[in-house]
Amino acid sequence: MPIIDYILPRNPVTQRRELHFIPTWVENFVGEHSYASLIADSGGELLPSDTDGKYIALVQKVGEQLAEHSLRKEFKYEFKIINSNVDNAWCLPGGKIAINLGLIKKMEAENNRFGLAAFSLEQKIAAVLSHEIIHAAARHTGRALEFRLFMMGIFKAVEIWVKYAFVTHPYEQKITQAKDKNSPLVAQLEREKNDKLQSISRLFNHASAWILRSLTLCNSRSHELESDKYGMSLMQKAMGTDAPQAAIWLQHFFHAHHPYPSGKWGRIWSFFSTHPTPQERLEENKKTWAELTKRS
Repeated sequence: MPIIDYILPRNPVTQRRELHFIPTWVENFVGEHSYASLIADSGGELLPSDTDGKYIALVQKVGEQLAEHSLRKEFKYEFKIINSNVDNAWCLPGGKIAINLGLIKKMEAENNRFGLAAFSLEQKIAAVLSHEIIHAAARHTGRALEFRLFMMGIFKAVEIWVKYAFVTHPYEQKITQAKDKNSPLVAQLEREKNDKLQSISRLFNHASAWILRSLTLCNSRSHELESDKYGMSLMQKAMGTDAPQAAIWLQHFFHAHHPYPSGKWGRIWSFFSTHPTPQERLEENKKTWAELTKRS
C-alpha cells in the first residue's frame, strides 16, 4: 500500500484524499454511547405499542435496505423514530440514525407532487435516511473534528510564534540588559511583557473562535450538499432507477414548509446557517439527478 494511503487516505464515499486520524472504533464508540441519551433528549423513542407504532417497521425496512448498499460495512446501522413533531432527522457517527415522527406524518400528508411523479411514503423516508447514512459513511463528524483540531493546532503555532517574535524575545533582551545594569525597570518590563502576552492570547482566542465558526459553517453546508448528492446515488442502488427523484421532492417539501427569507436577509441568514437553503439544495439535487440519468 502506498505511503500516501496512510497519510491521506481516500474517503470511502467521495474517494477524495483527506486527513484521517480518528479511527473507526472511535466513531462507533461515540455513536453507541450517545444514541440513547440524544433520543431521550429529543423527545423519546417511538415504541411499537404507541399509537403511531405502525411507522417503525417501515423505517426499519427502508433503513436496512439502504444500509445494505452503504460503503461502510463496519458500522452497525440503527434506525429509530423520535416522538417529536419537529421536522428533523439526524445521524451520529457509526450509523446511529433517528427520524422524527412529525416529519414522517407531514410527508405522508403532503399531497403536492411539485410537478414530479407520485412518491410513496417509503420513497420519501428513503430520501431522508439515505442522506443521513451518507453523513456517517462519509465521516462528516470525524472530518469536522479533524479539521477543527488541525486548525486549532495551526492557530496555536502562530500564536506561539507571534508571542516569541514580538514580545518574549525582545523583552527578554531588554530585561537581561536591565538586570546587568541593576536597573529598577526590570519589574516594569516584566509586567509589560506579561500584559502584552495576555493581550495577544485574548486576540487569538477571539479571532480563532470567529474564524473556526465561519469555516465550520462552510464545512457543514458542504457536508449537507455532499450527503444529498451521494444519498441520491445510494437510493438508486438500493431502490431503483427513479427513486432518487424523491430527494428532489423532499427539497420542494422543505421549501414549502420552511421558506427562507429572500433577498439580502436571505443571504445573511444562509451565511450563519449550518444548512444550505432548500432552494440551493433543490438545484443541486436536480443536477445530481441529471448526472445519474446519464449514467443509467
